[in-house]
Amino acid sequence: MKILFIDTCGWAYDTTTPVRQPLGGAQSAMVYLTMALARMGHDVYVINETRDPRELVTDGVHFISLPLSLQETDSFDVIVSSNNANGVAIASGGCRTPLVLWSHHACDQGSIQALAEQRERDAFAGYVLLTKWQTDTYVDTFHLDPAKIRIIRNAASPAFHGVERTEFGWLEQGKPPVLAYTSTPYRGLDILLLAFPMIRERLPGATLRIFSSMGIYDAGVWDPFTSLYALARTMPGVEYVGPLAQPELAREMAKVDIWAYPSTFAETSCVSALEAMAAGAFCVSTALGALPETTAGFAHLMPPLVTNYPGVAATRFATHLLESVEAAARDKAAALARIREQVEFVRSYYDWDLRAKEWTLWLEQVLKR
Repeated sequence: MKILFIDTCGWAYDTTTPVRQPLGGAQSAMVYLTMALARMGHDVYVINETRDPRELVTDGVHFISLPLSLQETDSFDVIVSSNNANGVAIASGGCRTPLVLWSHHACDQGSIQALAEQRERDAFAGYVLLTKWQTDTYVDTFHLDPAKIRIIRNAASPAFHGVERTEFGWLEQGKPPVLAYTSTPYRGLDILLLAFPMIRERLPGATLRIFSSMGIYDAGVWDPFTSLYALARTMPGVEYVGPLAQPELAREMAKVDIWAYPSTFAETSCVSALEAMAAGAFCVSTALGALPETTAGFAHLMPPLVTNYPGVAATRFATHLLESVEAAARDKAAALARIREQVEFVRSYYDWDLRAKEWTLWLEQVLKR
C-alpha cells in the first residue's frame, strides 16, 4: 500500500529525531509505526513541517511538506490524519482517497471537536483509537459508529526493548530505591514533589530523578512549569534531569527502581507507562483514564486523586506508594517475578512491528468497503 500520514502539530521531525532529542509521544509513535510499515514493504509518506528539502527520506519513510496537489493526494491508497479531525477540509479539495483518523487525544481536545458534526464523521472511512477507555469516550461524546473504529494500541520505543538491567538493587540488595517521574510536568509532578519528603522519611536515602519538561513538544516552546523544576533542584534527594532522547532515557530508566506517577491526567494510553514497564521498573500510579488498561494488571494503582486538595492528594499517593513498596519487600521473590513477567509482556505485546501488522490488516479491510 501507498500510505500518507498527515501530522499538523507544526513540528519538523523524521525517523532520526527521537534518537537525537526528546520527542512527544504521538510524534514518536508516528516515527516508529511508519518505520515498521516501511519495513513491511509499504510505500510510506509523512507530512509534517519538513521544509528543506521538499522531500526527506529516512529509514524508508518519505517526509514531505505541504502543499500537495490533488493529483498527488489521489496517488495514495489511504490517508491517515493524526490527531486532527480535518476530513472535511481534506476532502473539500477534491481528494477521493479514503481518509482515516488516528487519534491519541482525549475527547475534550480542540483538534478533534469537529467530530461533533455529522459531515466530519462521514468524511472518515475509519478511526484508529488507542484503548477501549478512549474508544468509549469517543463513542459517548461524538456518537461514532463503533463498526468504523479499530483499537490499535501504542507500543514501547525500540530503545526500551533492547535495554537490559544489571540489577534490582532495591529489591535484591536492600539499597535505597531510585524513583523516577517521566511524564509531562502538568500530569502530576506537583503532587509527587509534595509527596516525596513523606516517601523519603520512610525510605531513607531514596532518590527521585525527574525526566520532564514541555521541551518534548517543541524545543522553543514557553514552559510555564519552570518553578516546579526550580523547586525540585532545591529538594534533598531530588535530581532534575529534564527530558532525554529515547536511547539515553532507556539507559537511565534501566537504573530506576520505582516509576512514581501520581497521574492527574486522564491518559488515553500512556507511553511513559509502557517505557517504565519495559525497563523493569516497579510501577506505581493512579487508576485514571486508560492507565489500568495500558498497564494490564502489572502496575500498583490507586483510585484517582482529588486534585483540588494537592496536600491531601500527595499524602494519599505517598501512603499508597509506601504500602505497595513495603508489600513487595515482604515477598521479594514474588515481586521480582512479577517485574520480569511485566518486562516480557511489554516487549512481546507492545511492539511496533506487531502494530504495523495490525494496521496493515485493518487498512486492507477499510479499502475493501
